[in-house]
Amino acid sequence: SEFSTDPEIARRFLNEAKSYALVAHPNAVTLHDFGQDEDGNLFIAMEYCEGVDLKKVLAEQRRLSLVDAIDVGLQVADVLANAHSKGVVHRDLKPENVMLRKGMRGLHVKVLDFGIARLMNAGTKLTMAGSIAGTPRYMSPEQVEGGDVDHRADVYALGVLLYEVLTGVQPFDGMTIAEILRKQVTQPMPMLRDHAPDLDHPEIDTVLQKACQNDRNQRFE
Repeated sequence: SEFSTDPEIARRFLNEAKSYALVAHPNAVTLHDFGQDEDGNLFIAMEYCEGVDLKKVLAEQRRLSLVDAIDVGLQVADVLANAHSKGVVHRDLKPENVMLRKGMRGLHVKVLDFGIARLMNAGTKLTMAGSIAGTPRYMSPEQVEGGDVDHRADVYALGVLLYEVLTGVQPFDGMTIAEILRKQVTQPMPMLRDHAPDLDHPEIDTVLQKACQNDRNQRFE
């Protein structure tokens, strides 16, 4: 409520919400409404999604089968491609933001919290000085270093997420956030077989290596 009275923050928040309302896709959560209530508080109303988030699934199963992992990755990629074509970047893709539901034709994915990182950061007052917007383990090097963020940050996050779904291990891990961020900036993506010896798939490794290049110009567009 303390931010709703700032006209500039309210304007930016509502403008961002308008852009995310454009992300209409079967695998993206629908944004139903947004605005200000009678007391002036900013709000967003979204579709309620049933299912289990990918983080919980991985905690129980450790990893998905190769077929299911690729299926989930392709559904998320399709959502991102649609959003990026409309100039919208997710900015905080992670297992918690991928909801799974079993359907007649396999797993059905819903991508949650589109643009929430940007909405929450709609005004500079919403971010404490020196803080990082995003989830460290899935952040691109340019996010880690506080640079400008575009659609290629989502490509990086999807690569990290897919690696974890396939192997059950996060590619960049450490005892502290600082150690994790340092590895993301300085180290290449490990091969699948480094953490899952049964996954000897050079063609998938090639995709993940390109998606998670430190230099975003070297990633998939």
